[in-house]
Amino acid sequence: MSLANLIKRLQDIMRKDSGVDGDAQRLAQIVWLIFLKVYDYKEEEAELEDDYTPVIPEGYRWRDWAIGESVKDQLTGPDLLDFVNNELIPVLGGNAITDEKGNQVIPFDKTDAKSLLVKEFMSDAVNYMKNGYLLRDVVNLFDEVNLEDSGEAHEFNDMYEGLLKGLQSAGTMGEFYTNRAITSFAIDHLDPQLGGCLADWAAGTGGFLISALEHMQKQVKPGDTEAQRKLQNCIRGGELKPMAYKLNVTNLLLHGIELPNIRYGDSLSEKNLNEFKGNDLVEYCALNPPYGGVALPEDIQSFPADLRSSETADLFVALSVKRLKDGGKGVIVLPDGFLFGNDNAKIAIKKYLMKECNLHTIIRLPQSCFAPYTSIATNLLFFDKGESTEEIWFYRLDMPKGYKHFSKTKPMKREHFNCVDEWWNDRKEIVDEKEHEDMTTTYKAKKYTIEEIVENEYNIDLCGYPTEEKIILSPKDTLSSYIQEREQLEMKLKKATDSLSLFLDGDNTVDLINIATLTERLKRINTAFPSDMKAALLQAAMQGKLTEQLPEDGDAGDLLAKIKEEKESLVKAKKIKKEKTLAPINEDDLPFTIPKNWKWVRLGDIGSWGSGATPNKGILQYYSNGTIPWLITGELNNGLISENDIEGRITQNALEKTSVKLNPPGSVLIAMYGASIGKLGILSTEATTNQACCACKVFSGIFNWFLFYFLMSEKQSFIGKGEGGAQPNISKEKIIKTLIPIPPIAEQHRIVEKLDKLLPLCESLETNL
Repeated sequence: MSLANLIKRLQDIMRKDSGVDGDAQRLAQIVWLIFLKVYDYKEEEAELEDDYTPVIPEGYRWRDWAIGESVKDQLTGPDLLDFVNNELIPVLGGNAITDEKGNQVIPFDKTDAKSLLVKEFMSDAVNYMKNGYLLRDVVNLFDEVNLEDSGEAHEFNDMYEGLLKGLQSAGTMGEFYTNRAITSFAIDHLDPQLGGCLADWAAGTGGFLISALEHMQKQVKPGDTEAQRKLQNCIRGGELKPMAYKLNVTNLLLHGIELPNIRYGDSLSEKNLNEFKGNDLVEYCALNPPYGGVALPEDIQSFPADLRSSETADLFVALSVKRLKDGGKGVIVLPDGFLFGNDNAKIAIKKYLMKECNLHTIIRLPQSCFAPYTSIATNLLFFDKGESTEEIWFYRLDMPKGYKHFSKTKPMKREHFNCVDEWWNDRKEIVDEKEHEDMTTTYKAKKYTIEEIVENEYNIDLCGYPTEEKIILSPKDTLSSYIQEREQLEMKLKKATDSLSLFLDGDNTVDLINIATLTERLKRINTAFPSDMKAALLQAAMQGKLTEQLPEDGDAGDLLAKIKEEKESLVKAKKIKKEKTLAPINEDDLPFTIPKNWKWVRLGDIGSWGSGATPNKGILQYYSNGTIPWLITGELNNGLISENDIEGRITQNALEKTSVKLNPPGSVLIAMYGASIGKLGILSTEATTNQACCACKVFSGIFNWFLFYFLMSEKQSFIGKGEGGAQPNISKEKIIKTLIPIPPIAEQHRIVEKLDKLLPLCESLETNL
């Protein structure tokens, strides 16, 4: 059974159940069911050994209640609900139940490590489903997967990895999933050896751990039982969030780890930092800690005073260094903020890292590696414990050729790191090409000495990207990111003002914080938020994520077939010119995924496009007593344009004897030249335009305001495509080749109606924030 088919069938069943509300509850339901099925399969494998004692008590194993000898024997309906809610989940959570005689009993009272793992996993499991017949359908779907079949088992493994990856692209739980291209590259160059233990103290769904496990699995020779034993003990970790913890444990079970050594809890406050020793230390670490979050008070208090940062990522750096053995090796994913951060705690942590470890390599990653979950730019820091840093090599990994950014349809791949692999063992400085000789020299790869780092006040934001394209998040993530960043800054401002107050009262021990810098950062995010939210809403609208998909809308393919007929008819009647056939659409060119009933086309296929002209102003008859509106790009107002909005007038002679064209009401206009590139308008009157303007009369089946909003969403893309010197332009040819997603006409109207309500609210924020 394919991943897409299984997930779709599960979702279709659960949507019918009134108890399951949304993706989060569907995921929670799926995870404990997968866990029990996988665990029972592993138990059956282990029971082939004579001395194995099953962990889960009889009657509560998957095979006992989920299968049944025949369909008639299967629990279903109210009986299944009663068993799951009142026996299965309580018992496997280690709780007491009432037996047939009315006595309180604990059927699962074992305290060995494997039993405690099951109890911890199931202690807060919830059955959200209220319909026992639908629950039976879900259980039967899982039972269709035969894990004894190596092919199906491998496919189920792939399904689970796909499920975890899907969480990232859906923006749900994405903070717990690290791109496999990144984890594979990092582990390849960390090169953990069997016999050592690799830890991830912020393990998420287990991406780094699985990559490490696969790396060390290659070192196991067939029949080597000692190596197999070492493999079982080669990874460990911790995870604070319950859902991520469960996804991680199940992932490791699927990959053959009998007892996943994952601690459910906060790694930062497990002990005071200086108390870690002996078995707390490991040979390797690899992690992608949460960043952007505010550390809990108990986390901060677990660290020495000079290393107490309010940001979780900073604390995980210090923790990782402390918990490495001498001679150990580590890699950690960190945001740009750590590199250039200059508050006391960040600088102290960077000094600690470079004193205790050889921070030998920093790989600057492209900004969209973790999109759509976050647009924060990130880096890979490689370090070895036991020697202080003498020099650091930096390498900037640029976007692959043909990629504007990574996305669901064009994800980051391991092969994109091939250039770094080649450079790794033969390190050389790489100078960026200059557009002009008088530009500052910048580097794609360069080595800096510790003396240079110290002189630069531990700012290691080096070999960065000359320009960054802003990644657009979903509306919810845009709002969440803004609120989180604003709250952090406001908290830091309060700390700064409190410190100033104490200093003025005579306390010379407090650290004064730059209030002006924090205020400027707060002003900057307040200024950026309205435009960021507008961009997020437009992007969501064009991806089909802002409005509901209704089956009665039909399929856009039918609409496009009628448009094609209309276009051919207009060409035949010589009402429009026959344009060159546009290139077919390659699936690799698609920038994002759209709903199934939408279709991709090029802009040239949805309307008749033409550019304007400027009649020779030296000829009086073209302007004298003119009555025909003639618009210049400066008059485009990103809205409806009436006759009164247009100052210029030309005569009928100009219309007849020059190349200027009269555009009918409803035409969509876009500026192609200079500073106005991307500015828009829709005519409410007949009008002509100058040559810097491109006009489109849409065919039937396309709502002109939908095209208007699409062009608005593409403004930055058009600016990026501009060519030329003093007057860069995008040209009509580039415009008509642009891909546009087309929904059914009814949804086009719903999208426009929703944007008409939401975008003005964003504009009001610009004046109120």
